[in-house]
Amino acid sequence: MTTCGGLSAVIVGVVGKSLVLVASEDQFAEFVAGALPRLLRFGYVLTGDVASAEDLVQTALGRSLRAWRPLNSLTHENHAERIDERDVVWRALSKLPSRQRAVIVLRYYEDLSEHDIADVMGISVGTVKSQSARALRRLADVLAPIEVTRRGD
Repeated sequence: MTTCGGLSAVIVGVVGKSLVLVASEDQFAEFVAGALPRLLRFGYVLTGDVASAEDLVQTALGRSLRAWRPLNSLTHENHAERIDERDVVWRALSKLPSRQRAVIVLRYYEDLSEHDIADVMGISVGTVKSQSARALRRLADVLAPIEVTRRGD
């Protein structure tokens, strides 16, 4: 058991240079209650508007809670398996050309729409779609043999 920002948590693994901690939803609620005023002030600094700051903080905390729940339910064994799977996916992504990799990361990791990706990258929506399709085909080719190997174990 360790503490992180005043919360008790269990270290269940290391990803890169970061510790992966698991705490309860009650502890998440305690964190939110303590951090909310600071988060709202920071949101106001970013947006310059109280209502927009509240929306920003609500969105961020909602995403944080969604990420919190799966981590909270992991056992040590399936957490290690999940880390292995992430590593395999990141290695496969690293084999993609930079534009395809950027489209996939923005779409599936940052949850941006095709239109938003086009705006961010300065390309057309059609180019986003074609780069995404090519990248997904390439990832399927790279990852399919790995999945067959795992099922054979």
